[in-house]
Amino acid sequence: MSGITNFFGCEINTTLNPPGSGERLETLLVMKPKPCPYPLIRIGGTGDGAYLVPDDLAGITACFSPGVNNAKDFEDHLTDDYGITCHMCDKSSDPEKFRTPLKTGLQTFKKSWLDVAPAEDCISLERWVGELSPNPEDDLLLQIDIEGAEYRNFLQTPAATLNRFRIIVVEFHGLGKILDPDIFRGVFQPLFDTLDALFICVHAHPNNCCGDFQIPDSDLNMPHVHELTLLRRDRINAAGRQFFPPMLPHPQDIARNVGHNPPLFLSAAWMDGPRAPESRIKMLEIELGDLRQRQADAQAALAALAATYALAQQAYLDILNSARNAPPDGPELTDVALAKPFTLSSAYGHFPKTGTVRRAEPFFFHTGLGAGQSITVDLADAYCIWTIRIRNRTDQCHGRANYLFYVLRDAAGRAANPAYPLSVENDFLAARCLACETQLPGLQARYIEIFSTAVTALHFSGLEIFATSLAGA
Repeated sequence: MSGITNFFGCEINTTLNPPGSGERLETLLVMKPKPCPYPLIRIGGTGDGAYLVPDDLAGITACFSPGVNNAKDFEDHLTDDYGITCHMCDKSSDPEKFRTPLKTGLQTFKKSWLDVAPAEDCISLERWVGELSPNPEDDLLLQIDIEGAEYRNFLQTPAATLNRFRIIVVEFHGLGKILDPDIFRGVFQPLFDTLDALFICVHAHPNNCCGDFQIPDSDLNMPHVHELTLLRRDRINAAGRQFFPPMLPHPQDIARNVGHNPPLFLSAAWMDGPRAPESRIKMLEIELGDLRQRQADAQAALAALAATYALAQQAYLDILNSARNAPPDGPELTDVALAKPFTLSSAYGHFPKTGTVRRAEPFFFHTGLGAGQSITVDLADAYCIWTIRIRNRTDQCHGRANYLFYVLRDAAGRAANPAYPLSVENDFLAARCLACETQLPGLQARYIEIFSTAVTALHFSGLEIFATSLAGA
């Protein structure tokens, strides 16, 4: 059977003839950097949107940059330092929102998508280049970051237009689909065959925004978003030039595109030999900086958490020591939380954000993962609260129920007490005891909120509130 599938606007005829691992690997190695006859320089600053290009910019008359997202550090650098005219397009951007104004006579902007669709708000690369750089003898530069639309634009741009570009800097998205045999044959294989016929990859930089994955039957790790620098083949064959071996990472690479994500490195399989000493030093610098930042963040968070918990524990002891109330004599206290409605701060996956309190294994609710996760129970009436009993999740992740506090609220939702800690013991967190109890001095409340100050998810198998009615207090 066959049909049609779609990948970033590329329609693909499906097939039952998947590529072999060797065929896929041969195609992907087009992205493997090769020696370059020019040293690499960084254009565009020190953050996301900066790229390494060969120092072969002399004689380039214009840069075409689709996908600017109201930022043009790369283009400003080319204009200011190299006198290169820059043409930009992006339907989602507006010149008045740019961080820097357009430079009259040296920069242009078109509020259009770069696309092959025959629509008023789209322009093809062939038409765009033909309008603004009609002389076929002019060498150009292409910097393209258009969130997946690069595939259909490259595949439908004539080779003669692509060959106008001396240098191409491209950010490829959605590379996880390389493992889909139909998309590989319908998109990636013809795309890289086209590029390989005209260009040589001289640098690769993994964007750390989305992580990476392993190519089967190889030692190659593939980032989901990958930045490549391509140099036209006729520039490679310049006689008498010194060749600079590829360095992964390059000393001038930015450490990470997304600051809060861990750094990402290409595996040694991307190299034809051992990593250059400069690359190993760069990796150590990045890893050391990442480790220091994580240690500083963790230490600050733990210190704040420990201080908060210590203050809360002391306040709780103070109120218990000063309380003269005791549970009334008579029948056993009643669990007033059973079947009462609850609301969560967030919900994980398909689990609901609201429900009713019950006993269930492994848990009866599940918040999302984050700071300040909570469950709030509406007891439907005000009670004198004497005991809070929590039953931990029964299967795994018991240690998440840490740094727990409670706040009682009156019928109007006002806090009846500060945040006090629950009695969470190590045995409870280690699942040696699945229930923990906190004694209260008969505080009056209708609502009870339980939350954690840690970055965690909450999921209890039971929550019992033992109380007496106000009339019987």
